[in-house]
Amino acid sequence: MISLEKALELKYVDVNVGEKMLELHCDIVGSPPTPILWKKYDTDLSIPNKYYYYNHHFQGRNDHQDRAKIKVTGNGTLLFYEIEMEDAGNYSCTAPRNHEVVQTLILRVFQCRHKLC
Repeated sequence: MISLEKALELKYVDVNVGEKMLELHCDIVGSPPTPILWKKYDTDLSIPNKYYYYNHHFQGRNDHQDRAKIKVTGNGTLLFYEIEMEDAGNYSCTAPRNHEVVQTLILRVFQCRHKLC
């Protein structure tokens, strides 16, 4: 059985540009435990996509290595690294056993939410 509380179907998440890391958690539960699938609009985030990669320079080294900018962890958490304006949008999570149960998280990215920034 896959379920999601009605009150959790839509969530807003606010974040500032430049934050180093953000975790989005899906509130869908299942018995037995279910894997979680994430999408941004119609793009499946569990499949590596060039848009979601950036070159990361390791301090003290001269070489560059591709590193995932957004990735789905084994427990279904969606991780973001180095938040940018382009990360804003509608993200949805679902379980492969029941695509009718969907949680939507609207990520709002701000240049700065506080006067002191």
